[in-house]
Amino acid sequence: WALLESGADSARLHPVIDKMISEGVQPNGGIAYGYDFEYAPDADDTGLLMLVLSKFGDRYNETLSKAAEWILTMQNPDGGFPAFDKNKMENNHLMKMAMDIAGISNSAEIFDPSSPDVTTHILEGFGAIGVNFTNRMVRSSINYLKATQSNFGSWQARWGVNYIYSMGCVIPGLADRKS
Repeated sequence: WALLESGADSARLHPVIDKMISEGVQPNGGIAYGYDFEYAPDADDTGLLMLVLSKFGDRYNETLSKAAEWILTMQNPDGGFPAFDKNKMENNHLMKMAMDIAGISNSAEIFDPSSPDVTTHILEGFGAIGVNFTNRMVRSSINYLKATQSNFGSWQARWGVNYIYSMGCVIPGLADRKS
């Protein structure tokens, strides 16, 4: 992505993208976070993959289509997106476990709730392929972001440790979603 943004010749990147797709994209269209994670493709990485693939014209349309289809199956009822495990907290057994470990919950997130950073990476990927505010998924995601915005204007991200990171995800993810 950075190479493409810097003006690198996209034709020179085809071998890299082809290898990434052949080794990382799962049969369902999601991209694995890394080796040993093939069982749980990552939604925000897949959204960012869509962003990259959109810069190659029609060359990767099939991969893009499959990625978009899979991501749409991952949206939680609150309108946001988890990284890899949809509706994790809806299971009653998991809710009980969450209550049992409440005392240590600040040390690790063992569940996979919706988060603003993941949601906006996905919005950015869909925006790159022309999906805008007229889409129900996008509207639902924006409503999720409105509901999770703090009083001072930022969001609490999951995969970053400060509000600058979350703003750096949310602003590009929301850019030009009205048109």
